[in-house]
Amino acid sequence: MRVATGMGAKLACSGRFVSGFDEARILDDLASYSPANRLLELHYGDDRVTAELLGMGRTSATYRDGLGCTLDIGDTTALDRLRMAPVASNGEEWPLGTAVTSIDGELQDRVEALLEADNAAGLQTRALLVVQDGRLAAEAYGPGIDAQTPLLGWSMGKSLTAMLAGRMETLGLADSTARPVFGGWQGTRARR
Repeated sequence: MRVATGMGAKLACSGRFVSGFDEARILDDLASYSPANRLLELHYGDDRVTAELLGMGRTSATYRDGLGCTLDIGDTTALDRLRMAPVASNGEEWPLGTAVTSIDGELQDRVEALLEADNAAGLQTRALLVVQDGRLAAEAYGPGIDAQTPLLGWSMGKSLTAMLAGRMETLGLADSTARPVFGGWQGTRARR
């Protein structure tokens, strides 16, 4: 019960307050994980979603600006006190406009066809972008999604973090053998 209501509350909260999806789309998204998720009752508040399953399990998730949605488990008051620093920018957005693609738009056509094929196969691909030499070379979006729609990154964040850490080490900007890795962690114990 707790897994189902926790997943339902978190994903419904992110769907509503991060991506701006309507209740029908959120329920369809949840059902893609398991048809049993259609049994969830979702209650939407100003910044919170509560999920209930068959009147027995109940879990909520709260949206916090800059942090996204987190489950309301235990004491979450520390999260309410967090303030995100502004994102540093050199004044330019990334990726930097449109790069040169094939003359007949072949790359754009291929990206659109790939996204359409994924969605026809039920994979629910929301966005597919090709970035080449720091510039957007092609982009395609699923139904109801556009370049301005914030989407959950899921496990892509782990892959990108690993690539960034590897690149930093290659450039001599990070030392993976240094202990502690972050000075703020000095004197803390690892949890097991």
